[in-house]
Amino acid sequence: MIELIALGLTYHQAKKSAYVMVLGEKDGNRRIPIVIGTSEAQSIAWAMRGLTTSRPLSHDLLLSIAEFKNIHLQRAYIYRIENEVFYTELLFVDEEGQELRLESRVSDAVALAVRTHTPIYTTEQIMDQYGIEFTEHDTKPRQPATPSEYVSSGSNTPLSFQTREELQSNLQQCIQNEDYERAALIKAELNRRGGVV
Repeated sequence: MIELIALGLTYHQAKKSAYVMVLGEKDGNRRIPIVIGTSEAQSIAWAMRGLTTSRPLSHDLLLSIAEFKNIHLQRAYIYRIENEVFYTELLFVDEEGQELRLESRVSDAVALAVRTHTPIYTTEQIMDQYGIEFTEHDTKPRQPATPSEYVSSGSNTPLSFQTREELQSNLQQCIQNEDYERAALIKAELNRRGGVV
């Protein structure tokens, strides 16, 4: 098995409301791009940046239940790709050493693995068929953009990626730049979370 690490997320150029998650070989130069949805991308981005939300996301809730039952994620294993669908297995182990294997979407598996610092694996065959080789001179996959990039780039990325402090800062920036339309969107997001401070 080949160990992978989550390298980052970027916008999907063709599919609206979709992102590309990039997984890379831990000890190599090959990368696997995987198209995922907005909510999964948001969950992974928050975990990669070490941020927490005021209320738990679905992946946090699942891990809280597992922890309560003394069940721990041991690995995520991408074992097959068929019709561009990644088949992934999660291996959990309880305190007595009993194993529980569950099927998972790859995006959910990565969201859980990033939160628990659990290894992600795949097969050599998958890396050979779907991996993209990067050299030192290639452009590296983008790390999750900082929230200020979302605002300044004028993208349609959900404002829910941003912390309250970042939203406040970006709101002031938009007002200074007289970008009142975007300022209104940011203010609406702040109000949704409980008002502007």
